[in-house]
Amino acid sequence: MDGIIKLMYITIIVIWYIVFISFLMIIYFLNMKPYKSKYMGTKIKSFPSKLKPVELSMLLYKKITSEVFTASILTLINNQNISIKKDKKDYILTLNTNNNNELDKNQKYIIDILFGTIVKSNSVKLSEIENYVNNKANATDLFTNHYIWKRMAQSETFQTYYYEPKIGYRLIIIYKYISALLVIINFVTGYHLLFAYALIILSIVLKLFFYSSYKRTKKSNDEYYKWISFKNYLLTLDNEPIELDDEQTLDYLIYSSVLGATNNLRNDIFDGMDEFTIKLNEIITKGIFTATLFAQRKIKWK
Repeated sequence: MDGIIKLMYITIIVIWYIVFISFLMIIYFLNMKPYKSKYMGTKIKSFPSKLKPVELSMLLYKKITSEVFTASILTLINNQNISIKKDKKDYILTLNTNNNNELDKNQKYIIDILFGTIVKSNSVKLSEIENYVNNKANATDLFTNHYIWKRMAQSETFQTYYYEPKIGYRLIIIYKYISALLVIINFVTGYHLLFAYALIILSIVLKLFFYSSYKRTKKSNDEYYKWISFKNYLLTLDNEPIELDDEQTLDYLIYSSVLGATNNLRNDIFDGMDEFTIKLNEIITKGIFTATLFAQRKIKWK
């Protein structure tokens, strides 16, 4: 009789493994499988819409990447809040105090970081930015400032809905509690079957899979593939003859930064600004990484 009960118990465990796979598939189809788009695999020769760097990053990656900080500085240059000139192998960024363009909070904070923290002047060299972010003594300040800036930038996208609400949370709860019950039975009966105890791990995996899943809305999914199509164009731009004014040139560099295509741009139209963008992005990315490793995390919100 005990043998039959144990066999029934083992059968239930096996079924519960199958249920785990089934739940994974259900969550994938509900919350991950993208809508089809006619823009998949195409090339678009101009950026699809005038998105802010933070908006594009949220659309593409559902987070704010370090490239957004670089792109935001380029945006300030494009809006003439900051002017730039090359000085031998260096670059000088100068704050235009007479510019009356209205700035977002996160843009104001970038200006405070560049001209109030890194230097206390209206001009800062790219080499000074590099020295600041590479100095481990500045890691905590840099980490804090970047964290606050990212919170500000993200708050400006709260009213933009790129992703669908998640469905299927009840499946996670059902699997969790039944798995817990089966593990308790395994312990109380003295079976101590390892693959039964492993249900705890499966329950955690299912929960993590659910929380890491996301699905763009049908509209934003088309927008996503339009931007990927624009990226495909940028990656094959080479020295194709194109006509861009100064503002459009910077727009291309701003969006290529967020798209992760800057290092592949090869066109004389950018007149050295692509080189500046690549250097700036390398400095910012490395600095944020260093700050994350060595900063003392004592950020407090009052």
